[in-house]
Parts: sequence; C-alpha cells; structure tokens
Amino acid sequence: NTSTTLTWSDELGSIIKAVKQDADNTDIKLSGVTIALKDGSNTVESKTTDENGSVIFENVQEGTYSIEEINTPYFGYTKLITNTNQTIKTD
Repeated sequence: NTSTTLTWSDELGSIIKAVKQDADNTDIKLSGVTIALKDGSNTVESKTTDENGSVIFENVQEGTYSIEEINTPYFGYTKLITNTNQTIKTD
C-alpha cells in the first residue's frame, strides 16, 4: 500500500514535486517509480523517483496538470492515478 505526497507551487518558476512512499510507514520512500506530469491526456514530462522517493518537475508552464504513476517496480503496491487537477498560474 502506498501514498504519494504532491506539492504544487507556482513560486520560483512553477515547481511540482511528488514523493512516493509507503502508506503504512512514510519513512519508507520508493525509488524507481516512473511518474508522469499530465496536461489533460497529454504527458508533459515523465521522471523516475530518486532514492528519496521524489520527482521534481521544474519550470512548469501555466496550465492545469495532474500526476499519473506509469509503473512501479514494487510488487504489491498500487499505482497512483490522480484525477486531481491543479492549476499553475504565472504573474
């Protein structure tokens, strides 16, 4: 069982951060998970979580985005598919 923490920020060049971790023990971060930043049905960018379970999408353009987990190398973990859209606005 896993959880993913998403941080949405439109400060300093629009940054979106996702952290993949075990839902029962958040000290366990999951590396090697591919996460896509999506604009509607289009994949803007895909990245793989690092040793801290993190991916950071930088310089994200103004728009509405969602996060989708493309794959996970961990047996027994459920892939995250979020329908939660977040709008990034620039001044």
